[in-house]
Amino acid sequence: MNQPKMTPSEGMMAQEQMIEQKRGLSKRAKITLVVIALLIIGPIAYYLISPLFINVTVSEKLDSTRVQVLAQGTFVGADAIVHKAEGTAKFIRTKENEVRVRFEDDFKASNGPDLYVRLIKNGDVKDYVELGKLQGNIGSQSYAIPAGTDLSQYNGVIVWCKQFSVLFGTAKLASL
Repeated sequence: MNQPKMTPSEGMMAQEQMIEQKRGLSKRAKITLVVIALLIIGPIAYYLISPLFINVTVSEKLDSTRVQVLAQGTFVGADAIVHKAEGTAKFIRTKENEVRVRFEDDFKASNGPDLYVRLIKNGDVKDYVELGKLQGNIGSQSYAIPAGTDLSQYNGVIVWCKQFSVLFGTAKLASL
């Protein structure tokens, strides 16, 4: 068959296209892949990193004349760099006879993506009662302890990151 004749400039363009195809992805395809990667990685990175820079402050008021303090302790961070916690934790009994864990106004912890409050036995983070998602990484807050929980078996409260199984801080509570 007869192929149409190309001008020299058309021949060079065809040759450049063949060379580009041999090199791999075109410039447009590379840009598209970068944009797709950023659209996927960006939200994931934000979810994982942003809690480190965002503080959530809680100020749950409590009538101290209506509670009895059963035990008290001070938070100690898991490390001094990222997983920090400080402040006072208490076991309290309300006038309604509800037993709760109370973090006082001086409570402060590093924030994280999936933090929970747990009671633990003798420092064993695997032997716990989960009390709920951490309400905020700064300030006063309280968590109901499930009815029937034997507090004599639990002498610690921790802030735990479920997603990465990482301890942020521990408060060992002693009876008053």
